Amino acid sequence: MRTQSKMDLRMKSKKINAANSLKLLSGLLLMSLITGCATTVIPTSYLEHRDAGPARDMATCWVKPGAKLSKFENILVEKFSTQSAIGLTPGVQPDIQSSQLRDLLVAELKARGKKAVKDELDLPPNAPYLVIGGNFAQLNPGNRVLRYMVGFGAGRAWVDVEAKVTAKKKATEVPVAEFGVSAKKTAGVWGGDSDGFLDLCLRRIARVISNYIVNN
Repeated sequence: MRTQSKMDLRMKSKKINAANSLKLLSGLLLMSLITGCATTVIPTSYLEHRDAGPARDMATCWVKPGAKLSKFENILVEKFSTQSAIGLTPGVQPDIQSSQLRDLLVAELKARGKKAVKDELDLPPNAPYLVIGGNFAQLNPGNRVLRYMVGFGAGRAWVDVEAKVTAKKKATEVPVAEFGVSAKKTAGVWGGDSDGFLDLCLRRIARVISNYIVNN
């Protein structure tokens, strides 16, 4: 009789634990869905050519008819604004990520043979050049617990960047391209490090933008 009672208690305890685990996972999944609903779909109002279609590795891509980006040897890279970025959490330092993207773009363009600089004074005088600037539409490190406990894209790190490219020569300034680039990281060991995921997203975005400018 006592043995049967112990077995009943154990079974009841297992059922309670299973129910609690299910509630926890359901709550985490609901959090992921709420987070997903807050994501930004490129393009936003920052881009002027919001009806532009996608290109390879880009959500949107517009290039002025007849413009040849690759012919420019000199490129000035500005800091990207983070004022309208969504997904920011207390652990995110948007100014650092903006500076990092700028440095990555300069390094990627230099590696492809371009003279890329962060200061206009470093450009050759009177030479035409491109200016790359932009806006972070989303800068979201995601949630490590959701990535580990739920998976399936929940808690992913997500960065959306909108870039504008302008051709300048002396007093003349002409918009020549707009890009919308998105990068996501969804899984890693024990859910992955969020700061490391943001770094990987920024590196991918810098590589995509640089590749397009050099090859088009």
